[in-house]
Amino acid sequence: MKELRFPKINQITISGHVTKDIMIKLLPSGKMVGDFNIAHNSSWKDSKGDWQEKASFYKVVVWGKYAEAIGNLIIKGTPLIISGAIEKEEYKDSDGITKRITKITADSIHVLSKETEYNNG
Repeated sequence: MKELRFPKINQITISGHVTKDIMIKLLPSGKMVGDFNIAHNSSWKDSKGDWQEKASFYKVVVWGKYAEAIGNLIIKGTPLIISGAIEKEEYKDSDGITKRITKITADSIHVLSKETEYNNG
């Protein structure tokens, strides 16, 4: 019997609003990286029929010329649709407390307030 080869897919598409302006840095390697945060709001009716809302926050990372190309479009409040790979990241803050974040490495960003879509590659 053949072994099932399960595809290794890591792709997410999410909409949200930018919560902080993009920060672009030039790394010692010469590569550019940009990061910003987005908030995705979900809403639903609870068992009593009342609307509930929950916000989820994600760090978004963009690399290379892609970071530079979208740098002036990613400002606080901008509505976006983002596609990319998702991963969990863990680090210790300055007080030694372990923090966990969910990070998306974007390969496609569609700015909803403008008629422009940017694809990495």
